Amino acid sequence: ALKLDYDVYDQQDYEESLEVEAKVKELKAAAVGKRNAEEEVPHAVVQARFHWNEVKAEAARLLEENRQKLVAGLKDHGDEVPFPAMSPAGIEELTDEQQDKQNAAKAQGAEALEEGNLELALEKLTEAISIGAASALLYARRAQVLMKLDRPRAAASDCTAAVAINPDSAKAFAIRGRAYNKLDRIADAHLAFQTALKLDYDVYDQQDYEESLEVEAKVKELEADAVGKRNAEEKDEADKAGDYNDDIGEDDEEEKEEEGYSDHGIQKGDLVQLNPNVEVVCDSFR
Repeated sequence: ALKLDYDVYDQQDYEESLEVEAKVKELKAAAVGKRNAEEEVPHAVVQARFHWNEVKAEAARLLEENRQKLVAGLKDHGDEVPFPAMSPAGIEELTDEQQDKQNAAKAQGAEALEEGNLELALEKLTEAISIGAASALLYARRAQVLMKLDRPRAAASDCTAAVAINPDSAKAFAIRGRAYNKLDRIADAHLAFQTALKLDYDVYDQQDYEESLEVEAKVKELEADAVGKRNAEEKDEADKAGDYNDDIGEDDEEEKEEEGYSDHGIQKGDLVQLNPNVEVVCDSFR
């Protein structure tokens, strides 16, 4: 996320990223320390690989926690049922048997989608994902089905999982843009659409294109409102500052009047020479 767009970070993202980075460094340090203590073991390479797998498993667990926190912060849109199951954490490779089962479930899901049976398509894609080691494309496909079922929060969750696996998944960003638009997260939707467009223009279909234009128009409207509001606030502040300065000026004049001084430094009772032949005593500043 930091590599793609630094400005997307909020305070919570920044704090959690530092926390995760510290944990990863701690795990790596522990793994290195343990490996150094076991240097006399002939299978040191195997041991190091084992420790690295522990680090990756912990990173996957933290990623899942952060994903759940992100999803929990999404705005509700209707009464969605619980999210479908995600791929189990820590499984990076499948056995041949598991791979065959996953491929069969994906094929059944694709067939159901072509026939318009969205519920069956969702069931089969979820079955494939639940086996483990789900790809970004698999999550994006299920997100597409979830959008057709009017479940934008679940779709956004799957898009987040897809982008975590492949940050260049243009399809996931495009679907997330539509999900955020449905959830009235206009700025996030605009960023998602623009990212998809930047990654792969050809990924846009007609619906993506139309929604991206709609979101862009909303963003411009929000920006115009924000600028108008800021200008009004600045004008109010300037008016208040002007009134304050006027009040200060009036107070100074009254104070001078009370103390008997004019703007020229003349005090009441002073002898004022109007010309070389005439002198008068000042008794008023007017």
